[in-house]
Amino acid sequence: MQIVSDARESWNERLPGWPSFPIANTNASLTNLHQGLWNQLAPERPVLLNKGQIQGRSRDFWDQLFLVGNSTTSQYDILRNFFSRHPDQSDRLACLAVSGDNFHGQHHRPWQAVAGNLHLSVSVPLDLPSGPCSLAWTMLPAVAVMHTLNQLKITDDAEDGDCGIKWVNDVLWGGRKLAGVISSVVSENGRLRRGFLGIGLNVAIAPQLPEGEISQAVTCLHQQLLPNHTQLGSILELVLLSLAELISHFESNSQEISAVGSPDYFFQEYRRFSLVVGRQVRILTDPLNGPETEICQGKVLNINPDLSLVVEGYPHPVSEGRLYFQE
Repeated sequence: MQIVSDARESWNERLPGWPSFPIANTNASLTNLHQGLWNQLAPERPVLLNKGQIQGRSRDFWDQLFLVGNSTTSQYDILRNFFSRHPDQSDRLACLAVSGDNFHGQHHRPWQAVAGNLHLSVSVPLDLPSGPCSLAWTMLPAVAVMHTLNQLKITDDAEDGDCGIKWVNDVLWGGRKLAGVISSVVSENGRLRRGFLGIGLNVAIAPQLPEGEISQAVTCLHQQLLPNHTQLGSILELVLLSLAELISHFESNSQEISAVGSPDYFFQEYRRFSLVVGRQVRILTDPLNGPETEICQGKVLNINPDLSLVVEGYPHPVSEGRLYFQE
């Protein structure tokens, strides 16, 4: 994996726990494609390349890591817009912003990107049938976060509740929001051609929610664990490894996923980590779409393979809306 950065501070000081390798402003050139992407990620910033390739289980999977100290635009949006125009590119690329503005989660819900937390976006080429594989892709980033937390040995030690996935794409710890994820794909002629994932994980700071956002308690890893167990560079390494393993599994098992007509492994993992089955909930329409109205309330009996919820007393599976726990 080649590291491309805009400042030594981004590399040396803001990623504690990441292996230290010398970098310099070298004459090593990026491809025209990557230079064009860099010009969008870090306008007018110099390119610093590491000296030599960095090896390791996760680093062998990723071709490039673009590391920007501050991004004025969501890197996820930049990646998606850029590679949507270049779907045939074969590289696997990860982008990390130390801090940034205009970041968001699913449905463009604002996400604060403050220094000390993980703001990671990735883009990988795909050549898989759509349908069940598309659904599996939406589950993959939340499962990757949970696998990372498993590596930290904390998923069974949450205070005031479990650590797991709140429908659809939030990760809670002790009832407080720890992470959010986002995903999308580029499809052509019934096949997935490129996939995009975004992960926002509160590592050092529990940021305040943007004005107007629904009240939700927020937490971060540093509030729960010893700081030396949650260095940003170490967390980045674990997340990149979890993503590499899950994407490899996704690619190698695509025929099985399509054959059974459900996401199989990814659905089972998503359901295993779910916090909603057996809970009393209230589901409302999304306030981003207008005034909230109630869709239903009751006990969640099950999650279907398409991630719709079976709610006791409600005649139809619930596939959209915002979920609130009632106890």
